[in-house]
Amino acid sequence: MNKNKFRNLLRSADASIPCDTVFTGGKVLSVFSGVLEDVTFAVTDGMIVGFGESYEP
Repeated sequence: MNKNKFRNLLRSADASIPCDTVFTGGKVLSVFSGVLEDVTFAVTDGMIVGFGESYEP
C-alpha cells in the first residue's frame, strides 16, 4: 500500500473526507458482552475504515 492510499484511508477513518460507501443496519457481536450491536460501517477503497455513528450515509 502506498503512502497516498494509506493517508486517504486514515482521513476517511476520522471522517475528514467522505467514505466511498456507508452501510447502515450492520451487526457486530461484542465478544465482551455477547450482545449483537447495530452499527454503521464505513468503507473506502474496498477496506472497512470504521464503524459507529460518526459516519453518515
